[in-house]
Formats: sequence, C-alpha cells, structure tokens
Amino acid sequence: MRKKVISFLRGEVIVREENSIIILTPSGMGFKVFVPYPEKIKNEIFVSHISDNRDQNLFGFLTFEELTLFEKLIKLPGVGPKSILSLFKYYTPSELYNAIENNEDLIVKGIRKKILKDIINFLSKDIEESYLKKDEFSEAVKVLLSLGFEKDKVYDIIRKVRRKKGKELKVDEIVKLALKEIKNEGK
Repeated sequence: MRKKVISFLRGEVIVREENSIIILTPSGMGFKVFVPYPEKIKNEIFVSHISDNRDQNLFGFLTFEELTLFEKLIKLPGVGPKSILSLFKYYTPSELYNAIENNEDLIVKGIRKKILKDIINFLSKDIEESYLKKDEFSEAVKVLLSLGFEKDKVYDIIRKVRRKKGKELKVDEIVKLALKEIKNEGK
C-alpha cells in the first residue's frame, strides 16, 4: 500500500518552469513539484507524492478537489500523472464533470484518445453513482429491491431512467419509469 508522505506544501515559489515549480519551504527545503499551471501557483499547494521503483515525484494542485480527482484517476490502468496534468490544464474538476454530463467533446493536447476515453468512462460512472446516492434515486432503488428485483438489474434500470429522463424526478416517477423499462425489456 502506498503511504502518503507529503500532502501539502507552503512556501515561496523560487522557480517556475513549463510544467513544474520549485517551492522553498520556511524550513529551507526545496521541492520540485509538477503542476498543470505553474503561473497560477502562489505560496500554497496540495500535493500527491508518487513513488515507483525508479522515481519519486510530487504533483501539485491549487485545490483539494483537483488533488482528490488526480488520486482517483491515477489508479486507472494506463493513465499516468502527466496525462492528468494535461487534462487539468484545460479543465477544472467541475468543468470536466459538467462537460461529461452534458456529452460535450473533450479536446486535450497531450492525451491519447484511448486514455481520454477511459477517463471519460470512469468519470461517467462516478457521476452516475453520485446520482444513485441521491435521496430520490436511492429510495427508488430500495422500492425496486423490495419488489424482488435483483440488485444489478435495479442499478442498470435506474441508470437508464436517469440517462433518458434526467435527474429531477420524484421517487414515484422513477419507480414507474423503471417498471416500464423492465416490462419493455421482457418483451
């Protein structure tokens, strides 16, 4: 298991390069941190410490939201830290989620199409799961499970209903649409 060694740095940015900064902490330690936007970093930065057999690197972000998303995406096979930094040059996490939710085309220099597609698929599932946890959808899942439907089937149907009809539905509307969908699949 990877232990976090460094999560946050505060100090003076003494060097800005194209994709990195060097931040000098009050204790006199200088840290090279790879960042998506060196010009925006002031004196505080959230950091992910990534180490492998050959290297130890720090990747920095302005917000905790970016750090959290970085640490989710880095676990995807084939997705490297530099690809994620490229993504963050163009989109904040909320812009990224909104673009995916609205089926907008994402264009990012420095990321292969397959990797970008994998990221989009992962984030789409993340969005869907967050909606399934909303009260209305959560209640609809409970109702359908209590009617004896299998859990996997219920989640699939609820996802379809949400995609087709949107997010702002009442529990009874979700259940009706889900039952209709189940009936149509049975034909």
